[in-house]
Amino acid sequence: MAPLHTIRRRSGRLAPWFDAEYRSQRRECRRLKRRYRRTYAAADRHLCVNATRSRHQTYRDKKEQHWLARLTRCGRSSSQLWRSLSTLLGRNRDVASATGHSADGFAAFFSRKIDDIRAATADVPPPSVVAQAASSLPSFRPCTTSEVHHIIMTSPVKSCSPDAVPTFLVREFVDVLLPYLTSMVNASLAQGRLPISQKHAIVTPLIKKTGLDTADMANFRPVSNISLMSKAVARQLTEYLSANNLLPCFQSAYRKRLLTEAAMRDLSCAKSLYSECWTCRQHLTVSTTRYC
Repeated sequence: MAPLHTIRRRSGRLAPWFDAEYRSQRRECRRLKRRYRRTYAAADRHLCVNATRSRHQTYRDKKEQHWLARLTRCGRSSSQLWRSLSTLLGRNRDVASATGHSADGFAAFFSRKIDDIRAATADVPPPSVVAQAASSLPSFRPCTTSEVHHIIMTSPVKSCSPDAVPTFLVREFVDVLLPYLTSMVNASLAQGRLPISQKHAIVTPLIKKTGLDTADMANFRPVSNISLMSKAVARQLTEYLSANNLLPCFQSAYRKRLLTEAAMRDLSCAKSLYSECWTCRQHLTVSTTRYC
């Protein structure tokens, strides 16, 4: 007899657009797939591929129709629209109840992770400074009302708990609130600190990749949601770093027009170029040794 082996089976909920039509198409695809595995005929393979493509297209069409109809039903109600968008983006999932982890457990895990990194790099010498920046930032300059207006209107229309007022209301009444918001930003820049109400963040552990084991805390990454005004204050620093090329060239997070995929592609190209140069060098070395 085979040894006893315990497996973990995840039972997921069906999508709301998973109706009888799509279920029949999936059943037909499975039937054609079993038939092709028995015969391995070209005609059966053609039927299986066409049925699978049709099933995927039906799934995409039904999903799009479902969300368009749901957003249309929301109308001009901002609260219903935000609830629908949160469901669409997956922001309403309860990670703690789904995994059994607690906030204290995540805090202890991430603190221990930082302590392990510091302990592992304690004996490493500091990196050598090859070049120093020619620019300096001795103090922050005050922001004008037009700059604050531009920051608010170009910011994403999303809010979090630290925001006293939702972002869409701030944008709707920006002309009325603009003098007060500009004074708050300039006061924070002049004093070098934010108000106590703007120093809070909502830290949410998110799964790094779909399909990873949620029982392992190492598969989560902490994401901090800060208020809109703290983002407006920090925008001046990020713009200064970007204007003077002080950010790492391979950093893709929190930068415009830079993706993680592009950074990985550049690293892959650099690795391939290094490998080709090393192979060419070895070939030249062997050839020189042979003919000397």
